[in-house]
Amino acid sequence: MRVLFYGAGAVGLAFSASLISAGFDVSFYARASTALNLMLEGIHITGVLGKKKVESTKFKVLNSIELVLREKFDVIVLCTKLTEIESLVKEFMQVYDANPEAKVVLLQNGWGINRLFKGKIADQNLFNAFIHLGINRPKLHCADITAVGGPSAFGNITHRTVDPTVEKLCQGIQAGGVPCEYSSDIGSLIWSKMLYNCTTNPLSFIMSSKNGELVRTSYSQELIASLVVEIFAVIKALGYAVPWSTPEEYTEVLIKQLIPYSSEHVSSMQQDRINKRVTEVDFLNGAVVAVAKEKGLPAVANTLIYNLVKSIEAFYLSKEKDKKEA
Repeated sequence: MRVLFYGAGAVGLAFSASLISAGFDVSFYARASTALNLMLEGIHITGVLGKKKVESTKFKVLNSIELVLREKFDVIVLCTKLTEIESLVKEFMQVYDANPEAKVVLLQNGWGINRLFKGKIADQNLFNAFIHLGINRPKLHCADITAVGGPSAFGNITHRTVDPTVEKLCQGIQAGGVPCEYSSDIGSLIWSKMLYNCTTNPLSFIMSSKNGELVRTSYSQELIASLVVEIFAVIKALGYAVPWSTPEEYTEVLIKQLIPYSSEHVSSMQQDRINKRVTEVDFLNGAVVAVAKEKGLPAVANTLIYNLVKSIEAFYLSKEKDKKEA
């Protein structure tokens, strides 16, 4: 099976290293600096699943769209940052149009991503991912896995049947050392992760902290509980199911188990704040607010958190712009 990783983010590096180990034919299309690092250094994986190095002779790096369009692929994995996708859709569609039978897997967290490809990629060829890893990218060619909550999963939101090509992809990732499986109910899994991401990500961003700091006070715990209540109502309205029967049950698990387990993890949104980047909050709490409005549900806490994140983000982006123009 020939797999193209469009972009080379931390999750993409971890999955690609596993697929290469399992004997898959893997190629990368990455920006110039990342492509050069991959060609010179290979792929380095560290963290709780152990160390792994994949030599650059084991995969291809395609550093121009012209080179990508000469190749044929069975699967295209989109693993750029979520905030970059809208600007890349036109170029990405060139790759898909050259491989119209390929399965497309979106590795990004969040809800509402598929609308960017509505009418462009057939529903049966578009797959989403549930990422159950805590992961950082200390260098352009490195991925450090800080936590594994269970198997990651791929699946199709619209079609609940098993796709053999994407199932084989999951099996390859699993065989290469990263827990992964196919899910026929990927929507429910994504919303179970939204519960985690819509609490830990924005709060760590606002507090400018690692995850462990989020449960040190009753104030932050009460805010977490309020966010969870609203997200549970949205999940129910959409017809999805999560493993916890009540918001209170999930909040207790989150505060007493999940956050302590990932206490040293620096969330992707906190990394965005450190590096003065646009966050993914539009596809996290912003998505909760949008669905709540559509369904006539309250979303006071999520609206507050969304507005706080966007305000802080706008402030530092404005300052960075002023620096560049000075």
